[in-house]
Amino acid sequence: MFCRHAQPSGALSEQLNPQTGTQVCAAPLTWSLTSGSLPPGLSFDPALARLSGVPSGLGDFAFTITVTDAAARNDSRVFSLRVAPVVRALSIVTSILPWVEVGLPYPQTLLEYSGQNTSAEVRWSAGGLPNGIVLDSRNGTLSGAAVEGGFFRVHLAVDDLGYPALHDERNLTLEVYRLSVNNTTLPHARVGVALVFALEAVGSATPAVWSITDGALPPGLRLDENGTLRGTPTEPGSFQFTARAAHPGAPTLNYEERVFVLTVDPAQGPGPQATIEEPASFPLLPFFLLAVLAAGALWFLLWRRRRSA
Repeated sequence: MFCRHAQPSGALSEQLNPQTGTQVCAAPLTWSLTSGSLPPGLSFDPALARLSGVPSGLGDFAFTITVTDAAARNDSRVFSLRVAPVVRALSIVTSILPWVEVGLPYPQTLLEYSGQNTSAEVRWSAGGLPNGIVLDSRNGTLSGAAVEGGFFRVHLAVDDLGYPALHDERNLTLEVYRLSVNNTTLPHARVGVALVFALEAVGSATPAVWSITDGALPPGLRLDENGTLRGTPTEPGSFQFTARAAHPGAPTLNYEERVFVLTVDPAQGPGPQATIEEPASFPLLPFFLLAVLAAGALWFLLWRRRRSA
């Protein structure tokens, strides 16, 4: 800095850099801030001759730096430093959270933000996540497996801890689906009549696996893993049992049980016999007597007519 250019001459040849013709400084060099002031937040290190720090105040600042060598030669220079406001911005970009099913690994999701002049000290936080799903505050990754179903209102927030601090937040919905049994009742069955009836589970993209966890089906019936009741009942009565529909990927977490009562009616007997009624029988004697009397009356009338003639 202060070692000035000199015209080479024999008298000064021992003090000149033979290659550059510049006056050689005598080490060590001593640096100092001799006047003026630095912006708040900055400092000057004389040993390293270095300014460092994070300005915390705005404005124009003038200060003088002086350097002195071992031969007491020195040089000073006035510097001007303007601290202008930094344009910084931060906003959450993620607008949708993937849905998931209870007990299954959450699709690895990296929350995203956009910004201007952001620092390396960006941190995430979230409220309202379902139990089992966690957020890495440093890289913004959601992971884990939900242990409860429902619709969750998740409050996301991102903060830049640099100067000046930045903050943004957003509310999103995270849907966690759980298997549920769709049937509430069963049709009546009848002894000796084949039955095929499908139990139905909803809330999963994967077919449920069905089983009986309590009670018993009527003799002659069985429950397939796909939820189909089939068979031919052999005994009448009311039979109570508990059916479970479970997700094959998380059978201990994602399932539902329901109690059913299946009524088996007795076998239907032959239909009622038709009743054949015979026509009523009338006594013949009264008709015979009437016929005799009618014939007698006719004979008497003919006889009288002949006598009159």
